Amino acid sequence: MDLAALEEIRRVKYRYLRCVDLKLWDEIAEVFTTGATADYGTRALGEPVRLSGREEIVKFLRDSLGPGIITVHFASQPEIDVDGATASGTWSFEDTVIATEYRVLDDVPSLKYTANRWAAQPSA
Repeated sequence: MDLAALEEIRRVKYRYLRCVDLKLWDEIAEVFTTGATADYGTRALGEPVRLSGREEIVKFLRDSLGPGIITVHFASQPEIDVDGATASGTWSFEDTVIATEYRVLDDVPSLKYTANRWAAQPSA
């Protein structure tokens, strides 16, 4: 595969993840083709989440990831699988499957930070 094309695809994937984390719903629409499909796994009762069309995907993300939901993808290295040949042009998702992992904190009030990795470190 052409390394330049692979890098462009990675950038589209990164833009998608950044838009999800920052809740940039207008911008996220640009990463999908108009006829895109998405498979986001299953809901709590095992109901599959399969979406068709850019508008339906963006509406699902907007409705599901409101202000009370925090996502953290910014540091992740997106895995990319390309089905078919690559071509030049503008890249956007036509079909995507997102593997999700949810972490639920049952006892949030007792959550305490014990360190700050961004705090200034003492001089050596």
